[in-house]
Amino acid sequence: MNDLDHPVRRPRRRRRRGAFVVVPVAIGLLGASALVWQSSTAAFSGTTSNAANSWAAGTVSLTDDDSAGAMFSASGLVPGATGTKCITVTYGGSAGAYIRLYVSANTGAALQPYVNLTIEEGSGGTFADCTGFTPSATLANNATLASLVAANTGWANGMASGVLASTSDARTYRFTYTLDAATPDAQQGASATATFQWEARNS
Repeated sequence: MNDLDHPVRRPRRRRRRGAFVVVPVAIGLLGASALVWQSSTAAFSGTTSNAANSWAAGTVSLTDDDSAGAMFSASGLVPGATGTKCITVTYGGSAGAYIRLYVSANTGAALQPYVNLTIEEGSGGTFADCTGFTPSATLANNATLASLVAANTGWANGMASGVLASTSDARTYRFTYTLDAATPDAQQGASATATFQWEARNS
C-alpha cells in the first residue's frame, strides 16, 4: 500500500494539529482580559476636607454717654452768647459700619437762622466734660441750625462721619453754639429745639 491509497488522511491530521494551535490562543486572551479587569479595580486615592463651616449675621448698634439728658438746655441767651458740650458715641456691633449724623426733629424755625453751630468729631472728653477732646474732623463749621435742619434730615444726606470698625470703637463729638450777634429784637423770648441723631450702617 502506498500513499496514493490513502489520499484523505493527511489533511485530517493537519486540521487536527491546527485545532490544537487555536486553543492556547483562546486561553491566552481570557487570561489577559482577567488581568485587565483586576488592574482597573485597584487604584490609589486620597481625600481632604474642610469641616464645620458656619455663617452668622453681624450686628450694628450705637450707644452714647448722655444718660438720656440733652446736651444743651440754655435759656436767657443774648446775642453773642456761646456754649460748648461733648458727647461720646460708642459702636457696639460686630460688623464694621459707617456712621452719619443728622437732625431727626426740630422746632422754632424763626430762631433757627440765628443759632450757629460748629460740630467737630474727635477723641477724648465725655458728656460730663470736654477736657482732653482732640478734634480730627469738622462736620459743620459755624453753620446755622436752620441750614443743618434743611440739609441733614436722614441717613441719605446726613453729615458723614468716620468708619466704626469694631466693637467698642468710640467717637466724641464737640458741639459749640453761638447766638448770632445780629439776632434781631423780634427774636426776644423765641426758642428752638433740635434732636441730633447718629446712625450706623454697615454700608
